[in-house]
Amino acid sequence: MRITVLQQMARGLPAPFDAAAPAAVAVLESVRRHLWHAYVDGALALLEDFGDGFDLISDPPHEVRKLRRYLEEFSRYVAMSTTMPISCPNAERHRYGEVVSTAFVESTVNRVIGIGRR
Repeated sequence: MRITVLQQMARGLPAPFDAAAPAAVAVLESVRRHLWHAYVDGALALLEDFGDGFDLISDPPHEVRKLRRYLEEFSRYVAMSTTMPISCPNAERHRYGEVVSTAFVESTVNRVIGIGRR
């Protein structure tokens, strides 16, 4: 969701910078794909490179400063989120040969509420 907001901000850049909007949106879409596939280092590198481009602008307009600030906040958010341990109980259960399916629970519920009666 945050990337969508950043993309909308990039699309709304003022006149001299609006030509760069499609490239900015494409970079943010690439960041989204990197994060989706858990390639956080690549996403952070793209965000850093993208943000470094703003440093070259002397006296940027309000919209550009705002996008830069949101980009920095998002980059910090991603960096902080990756330090938290990822818990995947189904993967652990599968690794130890335990049941992962919830079919037995669904069967019990169906029997209790009478769906399976004849």
